[in-house]
Amino acid sequence: MIRLNIAFLVRFLFCLLAFSSVKSLADSKLPLGFNITITDDFKYEKNFVIHTQIYQLPEQTTEVNWADILEVTSHHQPYKSDSNLVELKLPANQYCARFFIDTNDNQKLDVSSIGLPVEPVGFANNPILTFGEPAPSEACFALDSALQLDIRLRAKKSKRRFKP
Repeated sequence: MIRLNIAFLVRFLFCLLAFSSVKSLADSKLPLGFNITITDDFKYEKNFVIHTQIYQLPEQTTEVNWADILEVTSHHQPYKSDSNLVELKLPANQYCARFFIDTNDNQKLDVSSIGLPVEPVGFANNPILTFGEPAPSEACFALDSALQLDIRLRAKKSKRRFKP
């Protein structure tokens, strides 16, 4: 009887240890870094702020808009001309990332009447922005180990004015 109780106790402790280590792995956070540069000639008149928004992509990724997905975290920091590094720690998962410089200090990305961003903007994976913001699925990445991504912000090109 005592031998049976010792065996049960050993199994119980083993299972408890196994579950606690799985939980600690799920709760652990991985380092995630973004090196942000701006690709266009953009003139700064004041200290602008870079907004970093991290979203979690839902299981169903077809026809999902930015407004429909959950924002996991956001980060704001002053833009520096020499180096812009954003460092975060997040649990392993599938994420989307959007970055913009708030030129009018209204805390949101401004878009034109046809949906094109009017402030410098960038996304994870640096998708093409010809038709406005990409679908969230185009700006996703898997965070399963330490990760460093290079992000290029693009500013709206000024219209060329021809003099007659």
